[in-house]
Amino acid sequence: MTRFGLKRGCRDAYLELVQVFPLASVKSDEHLQEAQNVMDRLLAKDRLNQGEEMYLDALSDLVAAYEDQHHAIGPASDADMLRH
Repeated sequence: MTRFGLKRGCRDAYLELVQVFPLASVKSDEHLQEAQNVMDRLLAKDRLNQGEEMYLDALSDLVAAYEDQHHAIGPASDADMLRH
């Protein structure tokens, strides 16, 4: 089994987050919104411990994978770029 080397307090914070909102592939827009709410709560904190950072990184990857598949933004034209 792989060990991540988290100290007890950080490991406890990570596991608590996983229990509240498990790390699993995002399956719907509703699930996406819930994941984004969890991310927002973590990002609003002044400081994250190593466990919280690890959880946020993994959740961000899951959100990005869903968004890439279901809400992809096409390339912008030159005219679009000039307008913005």
